[in-house]
Amino acid sequence: VLRADIRKLDARIEQMEFLQKHQITSREELLAYRTSLEERVQALTKERKRLYRSEPDSVRIGQINKVLKPLRKDIRLCIRIEQQIQRQEEEQTEKNRKPRTESR
Repeated sequence: VLRADIRKLDARIEQMEFLQKHQITSREELLAYRTSLEERVQALTKERKRLYRSEPDSVRIGQINKVLKPLRKDIRLCIRIEQQIQRQEEEQTEKNRKPRTESR
């Protein structure tokens, strides 16, 4: 149980560092950042595909692969942050639905 809690804490720290590094303060900014990453990945993938067909031994293919790896990692992190936000909103909604009971 303790290890699971530590993993969750590590994931939260990673998420917070990512948000601070990219100065993301809202869900809309996160979505915009993720969209820009996805567009860049798509463009690089398209270029790489073209190179595989025309110049399979190109050095550029390796360069593209090195650039794609951290971009994809950032996209996955954005998705995890969005899912965490969604879970928190659902939990908050659930808390608001439950009637409060007073104990005396």
